[in-house]
Amino acid sequence: MSLRHRKILFLLIYLALTGVFVFAFHDRFWRWRDCFNELGRCYDPEQAIVYTTGGFVWGVFAAVFACLSLLSLWRLRGSPPR
Repeated sequence: MSLRHRKILFLLIYLALTGVFVFAFHDRFWRWRDCFNELGRCYDPEQAIVYTTGGFVWGVFAAVFACLSLLSLWRLRGSPPR
């Protein structure tokens, strides 16, 4: 496997992980952002689940992998095709 193919593979992995963590951030925090009380909890009576403000951590992971994707894309553009 050439170096360019490895760079493309890592770019695709980073993009996939970005998508997974963005979905988790949306599902665990963003949808419920107006529901949290002063203790940082939100109760969903339909599913009987308590959400906490700790869901923002998924957004941090999504941002990290998005930055890695951009860095990987930037490095891929800089390398000449072989």
